Formats: sequence, C-alpha cells, structure tokens
Amino acid sequence: MGAPAESLAVLPAVARALSLAASAGHVCLPLTELQGSVWAQGEGAADSGQGGGDGAGGDGAGGDVGVLRARLLRSGLVAGEGQAAGRSSAHPMVLDAGDRLYLRRYFDLECRLAAALAARAQASTGQPVGDGVAPLLGSLFPPRDAAAGPDWQKLAVALALNRRLTVISGGPGTGKTTTVAALLACLLQGDPALRVALAAPTGKAAARMLEALRGRAAMLPAALRARLPAEAHTVHRLLGVTSEPGRFRHTADNPLAVDVLVVDEASMLDLALATRLLDALPADARLVLLGDKDQLAAVEAGAVFAELSAARALTADTIGRLAALCDTPAAAIARAVAAGDAAAVADGGDSGAG
Repeated sequence: MGAPAESLAVLPAVARALSLAASAGHVCLPLTELQGSVWAQGEGAADSGQGGGDGAGGDGAGGDVGVLRARLLRSGLVAGEGQAAGRSSAHPMVLDAGDRLYLRRYFDLECRLAAALAARAQASTGQPVGDGVAPLLGSLFPPRDAAAGPDWQKLAVALALNRRLTVISGGPGTGKTTTVAALLACLLQGDPALRVALAAPTGKAAARMLEALRGRAAMLPAALRARLPAEAHTVHRLLGVTSEPGRFRHTADNPLAVDVLVVDEASMLDLALATRLLDALPADARLVLLGDKDQLAAVEAGAVFAELSAARALTADTIGRLAALCDTPAAAIARAVAAGDAAAVADGGDSGAG
C-alpha cells in the first residue's frame, strides 16, 4: 500500500527547505521552522483544525507541526529516530526525537561525530603528569595576586594535560596561541617523544598558526622550543588526499601517526571533515581545537566548533588535580566554577594575552 497523497504532497517543499538549510550551513531543520515554508507553498495545512487522521488537532502552529510530523512519517521516505539505526536506503530523511528533520547523510555523520567526541571527552589520559611539568607550568604562568582570581590560561593548560579533548575558544588577542604553546611545552616536558601535529582547514590558517606559535615559543626553554612542530598542514593534507573525491589515506583502519593534534580555526570545520578527522585520530591521542565559536562559520553544512564550545561543569576530582598542578587552592577554583566561570576553564579563558 502506497503512502497517502497528503504525505507525498509535502515532500517537494520539505526537500527544498532542507537543501536551502544545508547551503546555509545547517544539518537539520526543526519542524517549527520547516512548517512555515511547507504550508506557505500551499501544501495543505488546513487539516490541522479538522483532525484529518493526522494525529493533531486544534488550530495554530502546534497543530501544524503535529500534522507535518504525521505526514512525514507516513510518507515512507522519513524514518523516525528509532528506525534510523537500520540505515535503510528507503528512508533518505530522518526525524529525530526533538522534531528535527535531517537528510540521512547528515544524521549519520552527526551521530558518528557525537559518539567519537563524547568518548574522547569522557576519557582521561590515564597517565600521571610527568616530572617537571608542574614547575614548568609555574614558570610559564607566574603567581599573581589572589585578589585577581584564578589564572584561567594556566588552568586551561592544566585541564588539557588531563584530557584527550580540549576546546579553546576566544577572539583575537585572548591568548589562545599562548595557551597552546604552554600546553605543548608541558606535554613535551613530560614526554619528549610525543608526536605533535598542527593543522587548520586552509593553507593560510595553517601558516598563520605556525607563525603565531613560533612567536610565542620565545617564552619557552630552548630545549622545548626545538621540539615544537616545524610545519603545519591543512586538514585535507594531513588526512592524505587521494584521487578519489571524499576519500583520504588516513582512516580508522590507517590512523594518523600522532599523539597530539592541534587544529586551529576549528570553527571552519564542516561536519563531514570533522567526522573524518576524528575517525583517523588514534583513540589515545589528544585533540586540541582552537577557534572563535562566534565567527567563521563552516563553508559546508555543520558548524561543529560552536556546538562544542558550550560550558561544562568540572568534577571535584578534576578541580583537585587542577589545584595541585596550578598551586591554586581548590576552594578558589570551585568558587569560580560555581559562579559560572567554568566556561573560562573549558574555553581557555579571555585573559587578554596575545
């Protein structure tokens, strides 16, 4: 038995809206936004006030959303989130539990990326910080007046030393490069054999990153300066472009030979490229993402960095480790976090340093 005519009638307008959304960098559309374009194109919203078998009653936007949801799911081309796991080619679109409609490709990519990031974010390094790291951190960020509060750059470095995923967000002049230079110095102090790679979405961004890092390296001991990476790559070059479009040499089956990967201008990463980068990164490698969540939206669908930059709470255990590394009272860190400054730790702070 075929899909009801009223279900099929909405599909052309839905497809157009999803295509326009993808062009604007969005991987999905909430039905509350989609319904306007669908009904505006005369695709039969009138049923919302008449029952009509669509499972929604009453007039207004709420009823229209219910009608649209029911029609989409009865069309035979839209899978509910529970059906999506089967990855059936018969369902080119997916409607998730939050009433967000995706093209299946973007839904699958987002699920893969979310799972990879969650696993990396929840995993500690499982290794103690090496000898000499705490003194080096103290020399790079000297003690300051307690009245000024915690040194968020110092805390960001200490936090990154204990995590496999670090997101450092801020505009120009907020200290991102200084923070990364200090982080790499501390990591190399603990393990001189670490393989560190630098990457950015474009060649210009990669060159700027390398130049900025070299400028900040003057604050480091000579032995550590010599161990910093000598080049930066585009993400495509790092992954290894092949003759087949969309395919890379480095994948989950042939991972990158890196222990630490720093990606600058991460706000320019689109969903597909970010997913492939995470696929190719070894599970035990550290990933450091730099960027400004409020600027430089990705050219293709999926502004990944902005979604990652939300504040997240710090556990008591993490606060204790930060206090030990930074020689800062745990109570002071806890008070700042409780006051809503956890984002400054997670995002690297806005200290104003260059």
